[in-house]
Order: sequence, then structure tokens, then C-alpha cells
Amino acid sequence: MKLLLAVLPLVALLAACAGQPPSQKALTPGASQPAGQSDPTRLGSTAAGEQVQFTVSLRLPGATDLDRYLRDLVTPGSSSYQHFLTPAQFGSRFGLPDARIAAIVAWLKSAGLAVEVMPQRTSVAVSGTAAAVSGLLGVDFVDWQNAAGTRYHVPVGAVVVPAELGTDVDAVLGLNTEPLIRPANVPVPVAAGAGDGLLPDTVAAAYEIQPLHDAGLHGEGMTIAIVSFDKFTPSDVTLFDQTFGIHGAPPVDVVHLEGGAEELGDGSGEVALDIQVIRGIAPQAQIISYEGPNTSDGFAPTMSRIVADGRAQIVSISWGLCENQSSLSAMRAEQREFAAAFAAGLSVFTSSGDDAAFDCRRVNVSDNPMERDLTPGVDWPSGSPSVISVGGTFLTMREDGTYVDEAGWEEPLGGSGGGGGLSSFVERPDWQVGAGVNNSSSNGRRQVPDVAGPADPSSGFVVT
Repeated sequence: MKLLLAVLPLVALLAACAGQPPSQKALTPGASQPAGQSDPTRLGSTAAGEQVQFTVSLRLPGATDLDRYLRDLVTPGSSSYQHFLTPAQFGSRFGLPDARIAAIVAWLKSAGLAVEVMPQRTSVAVSGTAAAVSGLLGVDFVDWQNAAGTRYHVPVGAVVVPAELGTDVDAVLGLNTEPLIRPANVPVPVAAGAGDGLLPDTVAAAYEIQPLHDAGLHGEGMTIAIVSFDKFTPSDVTLFDQTFGIHGAPPVDVVHLEGGAEELGDGSGEVALDIQVIRGIAPQAQIISYEGPNTSDGFAPTMSRIVADGRAQIVSISWGLCENQSSLSAMRAEQREFAAAFAAGLSVFTSSGDDAAFDCRRVNVSDNPMERDLTPGVDWPSGSPSVISVGGTFLTMREDGTYVDEAGWEEPLGGSGGGGGLSSFVERPDWQVGAGVNNSSSNGRRQVPDVAGPADPSSGFVVT
């Protein structure tokens, strides 16, 4: 599913749519068998010199104050209303004190690891050899290869941190590099000349964006970050610009994080879709593709880097995990990163998924439909209270491209549709009020999606 609404601040007309005891604290147990598949091949022990990247997620001692601040941030009349914080201000106000950070850094550096503390003090980015990491954390690493030929390592054993640091370190993330985050990616028409489907001009007409373009508003001065767990082909963007007469658009910038994809993979089409939809609506906006590690907790380092860089005003995420099968420690750590983004004034738009109310349906997919997981569930991070969850619609237009109506995207026979439902873990935030929010299904949990835009492949976007 595509986040058309990732540029909502540019096109205001669319806004209406759219713990363990501290002694020898054990964190996120490792696994000798990968979680996402039933048929991977065990290759053997990870080479001692192989580079391992991971994230140390930090406790926020000011968490209670943070909850109050985030609530007041969107409450008119509050002293904190619209008073956003820089990453450094966030870290100083809510994060661990300097001495506690220094102790964690000293522990990591004692093993010869490279360390970077994020200014928002939500996490520490760490890298080093597998041998050094094993010696420090008390885990071993085993290499596996999935059916697609992707090689990755999985930790065996439970991570242990010194007792004196146990209350400050909340989780160690990223040791398992099995690619589990999946793109919310549905088939779309491919441009061949004009092609069928949603073109930039028809989107501008259907959603009344054209008057903004006519007034000289094309995304100038805006920067949009895309969370990408794959790479893209720059020549595809050039072809898109040439095909649709886009001139002088800023080249797409790339920030490659350690552990990110090194070559094109199965998710490259989603990255291309993200870039080109935004390009067609706001061609003069600067797009930055943050290529993060596709692991079960890859959102944490990627969002942490986006916030720390401070370049973007908008973040678009078209990837997710089934919330019911996500790691609670990873979700907790990632929520800290999303809260820091919220506090910095970033609008984070994330897909609600392509599997209707059954987001776990594609986990361990069986050829027998009766063995698929049809437990109702929502997508993560769509269920975060600090993001704007974007659902999917089927768009109907007149022959001249003007808007007729929209309906929720649903394909009951095909098993697809705009994701949505009730979170299993996240309480409904105070800001989630309005017509229809209180209904027969409400149970006090976060409800998604918040807004919606075209996602049904029958009214899909054209890409090159």
C-alpha cells in the first residue's frame, strides 16, 4: 500500500482524509532457530571477524513527564502546545544523565566496539566483530540462509548486561538479522508511455492539488524521509521524471545505515513506489531514502537516525510487521523513537497494511488456507500512538480525472485489503476522538487507520 498521504502537510486539502531484576538482566533471548520461516538452512557458526551491528535501547527516566509533554504538545492552551524539541533537548529533558550514558559507553568500548550515542538519548548505535560482540554480550551467532538465498545471522542464548547497567539498558536490538519486515506492496500498473492508472496529473485533479501547483506550491523547502528496507534504481526515478515532464527536481538523497541492503532485493519495488508517488505530487520536495536494516527491530535504528539528523519534516513508512508476532521489547524501544520524532514535530505516516483485519495472515504462509493465521491483528508501527496510520481505498474518478468517490479497499476472495482494527497492546491515545471512534468494537485500544488514500491495485499508481 502506498502512502499518498505522506505529503499531507504539503497538500492541506488531503488532511481531512487523511523488566527483569537488575542483577544479570537478561534481554531479548536469542534463538537457535529463525522465527519467520519453517525451511531455512543452517550454515554454521558466524565467522569471528564478521561485522555485527546492533542497537542498545535506553530507558527514559523522564517517561512520565514525556507522556504528559506529548499530550500537552497537541492540546491547545497548554504551555507545551506546539513547543517542539530538538533531539538534544529531548535527550536532556527525558533521557539518562551524562554519567549513566558514559558508563554504558565505557562498557561497550571495553570490547573494542564502535559506539554512537544518539542525541535524543533513546539509543546507542554499536558495531564490531562477531567475536567481540559474543564476548561482551554472552551470545553466539549462527548463520542461516532462507529459501530466497538471503544469508543472515541469529544469536543463540540470552543477552546479559552488567548488573550496574541493568536498570538503564532496556533492550539490545538487531542481533538477529533475519529479514522479517515486509513491504505493504501491491501490484500497480507500470508506465509504458502514458499507461493506465493514477498518473501525477490525475492525482492532482482528483484530490484538488492542481490549484496548489498553479499557485507555485510544489513541495519547495520541504524534506521527506522514506524508511526503506531495500534499495532503488536511480534511473527509474530519472525515467519517471522524463515520462511525466518533471524538471529540476532535487536528486533523491540516500542515507545508508550499517546493516542496510547492499543490493536490490524483493522490496525494491516498494521503495520505487514510495519515491515516485511523492515525486509526482510534490516534485520539488527533497526526498531522503534512509536504507535501514530489515530485521524484526529495524525501525529503531532507522527512526533514531532520521530524528538525530533533523533534516526531514515528514516521514513515510510503507513497511510493517504483524503486531501480534512482534517483539514487545522491540516495540517498546521503537515507540521511544517514534515519540522522539513526535516531540521534534515530525509527521510520521505509516501504512496500515494490505491484509485487512488479518495482518498476521502472511506470517509462515501455508499452502493450506486453513493453516494461515486469521487472528485479527493490526500492523506495527501503524499501531503506534505517535504515528498517523494510513489505510487504503478504491478511488473512482470521472473520465476527466475529477473525483467521484472512494470506498474502503477490500478483496475478501483475494485475501487483501486496507489494514485496520484494534491494537492488542497499545491504549487508545487521548487525541483519538471524533465521529465514529466510539463504536461497538471499541475496547480502549488504539484504533487504526486514522486517514486513508488510494491503495487498491485496481486504482493503483503508475510507476516506472
